[in-house]
Amino acid sequence: MLENIQHNLDILFQEQNNRPNEDFEGLSASQMHNLLFYPLEDGSIVKINKLSDPDYTIFPFFNQTKYLLDYFAKNGEVKLTAKGFLPIKVVKDVYNQGFIKNDYFESGFMKLNREYDSVPISLSRTILDIAHLTKKRNNKVSITKSGEKALKDNAVLFQIIFETFVLKFNWASFDGYGDNDIGQIGFGFSVFILGKYGNEKQLDSFYANKYFTALPVLKGTMVNSMYCTLEEYISRCYSFRTFEQFMCFFGLITIESEKAWGSDKYILKTEAFDRLFTIVSEKAFKLDGISLN
Repeated sequence: MLENIQHNLDILFQEQNNRPNEDFEGLSASQMHNLLFYPLEDGSIVKINKLSDPDYTIFPFFNQTKYLLDYFAKNGEVKLTAKGFLPIKVVKDVYNQGFIKNDYFESGFMKLNREYDSVPISLSRTILDIAHLTKKRNNKVSITKSGEKALKDNAVLFQIIFETFVLKFNWASFDGYGDNDIGQIGFGFSVFILGKYGNEKQLDSFYANKYFTALPVLKGTMVNSMYCTLEEYISRCYSFRTFEQFMCFFGLITIESEKAWGSDKYILKTEAFDRLFTIVSEKAFKLDGISLN
């Protein structure tokens, strides 16, 4: 009798966990849990597709990072500056390949004088270090054995770089929005809603609203700004990390805006997004006629 009751209770709890939730854009609590804590594992509705070797040329940040890794492979140890940055010669070489352009550099408004002037290049170097594809010794950087092996296979290297970016690198490191997890926690949910709505141009705030509706607890991790309301500030933080860095760097979206601080940004997913991701949304279980007797 007790075993039968426990069995039926387990089924009811499973039914509850698999019931569509409006705040989660129709996903169940179980699906949302996997997106938050296991976003790239088998239980996630977001699947990363394995592409053919030439297909990986459509992802700018991947190709920039691969180019830098190959530079270390071809040139051996690269001596860093006294402050521990890449020599400007290397930085300019990477930038001139045109993987990720900077409007300020292109217009002549700013000059590229050091590694940290280019966030994408500095980020590429950071990702290689976190992933142990490169090593630093005596203020010199060189490729590791793991890096040499990964460099031979685009699919393997992409997986390492992508997973390091979304799971291990701290997204708060390259902005002034404070040390919080906005954007990075639940990035899989951002992929899901972009897959759902991204065929048409949407404001970045459209996605931010859906993100914070699903994850309202993250609102409390931000400190008020003196320049705008808290709602506007957390929305801009989410947009910058999710769109301007993560998705834009990987070529997963295009952004239309006036390029002024605080201006509207319209987001549209690209072919690269659809090539990279498959989103499988399973229907909730429907269990009828359950008895506790």
